Amino acid sequence: MGVKPEDLSFQLVIDWLRQHAEGKNPTLRSCGDEILDYLHQALIDDLLLEPANILLATRTGRDSIRYDAMDPAFWLECLDLFETALSESQ
Repeated sequence: MGVKPEDLSFQLVIDWLRQHAEGKNPTLRSCGDEILDYLHQALIDDLLLEPANILLATRTGRDSIRYDAMDPAFWLECLDLFETALSESQ
């Protein structure tokens, strides 16, 4: 495909995920390149599953633990850290 990671707009993806976590109904704006649009959507689709894949353990008794998907506030913190790491790497 000839696409390099620096061609992607990770900020576009993070902004979409942040709006979704805030309960909004975001739309992905086109960057004008069909392949990049597809890759952005694929990243969103993959990362959108992360809050359900990362479980928080809560001890509910001496021998029992409850596992819950992360709440939106924690996911927003993760997105903030992701955004910071990306900006520091550039």
